[in-house]
Amino acid sequence: MHPWRDVGRLARAVVILLSMLPHVFAAGAQHQNSDRLAGRLTDQDLRAAFERAQQALATKDYLAAERGFKDFLKLDPNSAAAYTNLGVIYMRTGKPEEAMRALETARKLDPNMVGIDLNLGLLYYRKEDFKHAVPYFERLVKAQPDNVQAHYLLGMSHFMLRDYAAAVADLEPIRDQEQDDLDFLYMLGIAYGQIKRNAESRQTFAMLVRAGGDTPHLHLLLAKAYLDLYENPKAD
Repeated sequence: MHPWRDVGRLARAVVILLSMLPHVFAAGAQHQNSDRLAGRLTDQDLRAAFERAQQALATKDYLAAERGFKDFLKLDPNSAAAYTNLGVIYMRTGKPEEAMRALETARKLDPNMVGIDLNLGLLYYRKEDFKHAVPYFERLVKAQPDNVQAHYLLGMSHFMLRDYAAAVADLEPIRDQEQDDLDFLYMLGIAYGQIKRNAESRQTFAMLVRAGGDTPHLHLLLAKAYLDLYENPKAD
């Protein structure tokens, strides 16, 4: 397993705990709920039910959180936020297929909700299905150009697909923020080398040496770099 495949470290804050969003109760859903629940449940009641489920998620009581969001969806079946949080629960409890279904439903209900593309991309990334991860990370980068994590994961996916030109385009914008990250510098240096931008490759590996110090991890990365760039004798 390569060091850059450690999703837990690379993703940093892999799953976003969504706060209460203003659009949780979409106008259409409100209208349906009002017709169906007239005189019995108010918007305040619905909001309180959602917040109870979200509190269970925040405290990692996943069983109660799952039950709470499922109950909430019986009252508001068009809540993208509830489906998104169910996706978070399933991701955290090792149920990727259930997570995928919940998040895809959320995305259909609200394509612009923060976090859905990130989580869907990560689900594919964890399966090492980088081809299908790329479109989700691309949408996130387009929506949030300053999102370092999105650039990192998109660059990582392109690197794994050996699309080195795309990887460079993804990773260069965050080079300053990641100048102490050894795996990032390794990837960027290799990608530069593969597209024959040799000066940038040497400069990046010099940064890697400065950042890494005299550590086993640094020497391992340098050996891998020489191998990946077909300089096998230097790896001995």
